[in-house]
Amino acid sequence: MTTAAPSTPSAAPTAVLGKEADLLIESFKDATVATGQIIQYCAIAKKQRSAVQSPIVPKTLSANLGSHLERYDQLCDIMNGHLVRICLRGVTATYSCPAPSNQRPQA
Repeated sequence: MTTAAPSTPSAAPTAVLGKEADLLIESFKDATVATGQIIQYCAIAKKQRSAVQSPIVPKTLSANLGSHLERYDQLCDIMNGHLVRICLRGVTATYSCPAPSNQRPQA
């Protein structure tokens, strides 16, 4: 007995929020790199200075991280709004009343 190969759809389904998810991943990666730069700066500064004095992070590094985190937060807000609309649409469709008909039920 041979089994038939599963049929492949002609068009791949598009993911809900696929573009936003990709942007969110990239934003997270950028924020991670910026965080790593700050950690690296602090590690080098600590080696060069005494253990008592803590390094002060340059404003360019902290501003760079801040902008990446702000972008990440904006993307989270966008995705949250889309998901809320999708959920509300589903709830509305599930619990909406059917349109009234003009016919009376037969007894």
